[in-house]
Amino acid sequence: MVVTNRQRVTAIVVGRRKQGLWVVPMSSGRLHMLKLSDTRFREDWSEISYDLDKALDSFLDHAHRVGATQEALHGLEGLRDRRQTQASLAF
Repeated sequence: MVVTNRQRVTAIVVGRRKQGLWVVPMSSGRLHMLKLSDTRFREDWSEISYDLDKALDSFLDHAHRVGATQEALHGLEGLRDRRQTQASLAF
């Protein structure tokens, strides 16, 4: 899911756990992962209609050019891999 907050920061939700959601926000520097509670996520973030595959490509390109924490890179690559697996199973 691609989301944005009140400051117009775009982010990708890379996972959901019992404790909340894992989000990778776009930044001008290294990408990092945020852990947000469900309540905090609902208060600050809202889904936008932007193609997730296109956003993933953009975030991964940024991560390889500028940098990302291992956690953020692993989350983005894991989401990309899950989506590719789902797409291949659909055929």
